[in-house]
Amino acid sequence: MKERGGNPLEAARVLNNLGGLSHDLRQYAQAEAYYPQALLIWTPMFGAEHPDVLSVMNNLAGVYLEQGKGAEAEPLYKWVLQERQRLFGPNHPHVAQSLNNLGCLSRRSLCSRSRSACVGNT
Repeated sequence: MKERGGNPLEAARVLNNLGGLSHDLRQYAQAEAYYPQALLIWTPMFGAEHPDVLSVMNNLAGVYLEQGKGAEAEPLYKWVLQERQRLFGPNHPHVAQSLNNLGCLSRRSLCSRSRSACVGNT
């Protein structure tokens, strides 16, 4: 979008929103394509520790989680948690969201290894 004279910040925002819409529609392959494009724009501009970049990383990890790609989701979730704790402190809602996401990942991992551990615990 930048090559055509567009605003790269707006392009990244649109890509992130398209990723979110695709995720909501369970079109995970599309979401998985949009989020990295947004990261390619925002990360060099703001740095990997910027809250907007962390949100996109968190969103991408969520897409991985929905597809059963826990190995891809885990390092993103851990990075986002670490940086959110550093930026916001331990009691911030974004930190709570990150802890919850890691908990969901752990639960899905446990359930995939032992279905009996998760029966009736949804």
